[in-house]
Amino acid sequence: MRADVSRWSWIVAKVTLVLLMTWPPSPALASHDPPEYSDRQIQDLIDYAFEVLPSLQPRDVEPVITGDDSLDDRIWEVAFARGYRLQPSAVDEDLVVRDGMLMQAPVAEAWERLQAGAEAAGHEIAITSAFRGLVEQRDLFISGLAGTSDAAIDDRLSIAAPPGASRHHTGYALDLREVGDTLGDFEATESFEWLTADNYHNALVYGFVPSYPSTVFDAGPDPEAWEWVYVGEGVIFHDGPFWDVLPTHLFATEIEWMSTTAITHGCSSDEEWFCPDLEVDRGQMAAFLRRALELPVADMDHFVDDDGSIFEGDIDAIALAGVTKGCNPPENTRYCPTHKLDRGAMAAFLTRALSLPASGTDHFVDDDGSIFEGDINAMAQAGITRGCNPPDNDRYCPNGSLSRGEMAAMLYRARSLLP
Repeated sequence: MRADVSRWSWIVAKVTLVLLMTWPPSPALASHDPPEYSDRQIQDLIDYAFEVLPSLQPRDVEPVITGDDSLDDRIWEVAFARGYRLQPSAVDEDLVVRDGMLMQAPVAEAWERLQAGAEAAGHEIAITSAFRGLVEQRDLFISGLAGTSDAAIDDRLSIAAPPGASRHHTGYALDLREVGDTLGDFEATESFEWLTADNYHNALVYGFVPSYPSTVFDAGPDPEAWEWVYVGEGVIFHDGPFWDVLPTHLFATEIEWMSTTAITHGCSSDEEWFCPDLEVDRGQMAAFLRRALELPVADMDHFVDDDGSIFEGDIDAIALAGVTKGCNPPENTRYCPTHKLDRGAMAAFLTRALSLPASGTDHFVDDDGSIFEGDINAMAQAGITRGCNPPDNDRYCPNGSLSRGEMAAMLYRARSLLP
């Protein structure tokens, strides 16, 4: 949870989230269309769910696979390179039996609802596999390992997780099939089509997401149509200003502050997405700064290349305030609203906008000769930037791009200097 939330508020919030994930969905949730997550965002949902779902224990050590330390080290090296990661383990005494298989209690309840919903739509779905312990996963992995070369290891990892890296260890993953078909045929069935229709709508409303969807090739195995993970309605409909900013996001606090202060309205027409990883362009930056600084509307057109831009008013406002001088010195008749904003230019914008005093210290080793070195050092002195290579943070990367999340962090650190 966010660092500035009191311990008691954190406990209440987590209990509420657990209740949302373990009880049947409320009428409000069940009747509300779920967000249209991308396959990449679904991977973030799963990671977040495994941090907050009940009855899970973290795993910090790679389990034994073959008993040969050298071979095991190579298997783990290849596995991690493919995107596998250690998965938490279920608390055994909390597992329940459904359809003859062990699974977490919230999964059992959600599975019954999903199965009933599928049946009402004319589909029969069954479970092939649910919870798997280390021994079962180890036997499964080794039984199909056709050699000890890196190629043989990678081939096995393409379809099976090593023990300790399977999402089945959590008790929240299910392998599904259509009744009468095999697990491998699931992708070609009408049941799969029903589950995945409209961006997984029929799975999401019951709290399930695809474990390894068709466009994700760096999360471990090759895409698997049959494996689905219960993350819960409380994760899918998580509380927050934007669907794509989970509470565990690196800049969650900063982005929520941006929304609360109306500095940002999101990146989509429905204002439900923030797009934290997208690069900021100069037009967007003008809008952020105009709102953050509460600048008045300008009465003149400062640049020749922003006519028709939705940010023209914002651009003229920051020009009037002396925050920007343009992008084509010395004439400075252009602003270049669609150009990506690099970190050096961002330093210049904020130094002018906040009237930051000069710094007598050279904070970074990679900005010597940059026209923005003075601005960068002023930002560092004010605590607005910490560098671009944590934990050392001896570099600023002045020519590097700036993401919307990073931009939010900079403005958040400067909040005491804003109106």
